[in-house]
Amino acid sequence: MVREYTFERARKSLFSYHASKVEPIESQGRATTRSSTASTRMARSCLQGRYKLTIDAASVAPSSVASQLTWDFTLDTQAPVISNLAVTGEGDERVVSFDVTDDSPLAGIAFSESPTSRRYYDEKEAVGANRQADGTYAKHYEIKWADLIDRADSSDPATAYLFAWDWGKNQARQVIRFSTIPMTS
Repeated sequence: MVREYTFERARKSLFSYHASKVEPIESQGRATTRSSTASTRMARSCLQGRYKLTIDAASVAPSSVASQLTWDFTLDTQAPVISNLAVTGEGDERVVSFDVTDDSPLAGIAFSESPTSRRYYDEKEAVGANRQADGTYAKHYEIKWADLIDRADSSDPATAYLFAWDWGKNQARQVIRFSTIPMTS
């Protein structure tokens, strides 16, 4: 067990004197603020991996009722891995190919001409797509040079930055150096 919290007398609603009506406890901000602060602290102290969240609740009325909710989830703190990066072919027939793997679902890839410039080419992934038998996520990409150049800011970039990220917003970045034709005089 990583953490355990106990709340006594959690009300399901409160009377708002300002609005002159009964409002659900969520509108009061009390439960939401406390739980999000606790979850942020907990996430910072947890290691990457799989966890189980269990919520037990019981009423203390004469006709007491108990309930339990359980969720399995994965905490991902690591960026995807970009591997097998290659630029093959010649001239406009070049193809950029690479693999992206991660422990959580992949969200997408993008290219830009510098680390902070506009991303001129991107592909988004559906949540849960590309799941492998071992529970990890992987995808092989092959992108035509012509498709990259059609969207780039310059007509023949010497380098590009490849970004890959997962749904946890962990981002990987890798520089790609394209073969260029040397200048002669």
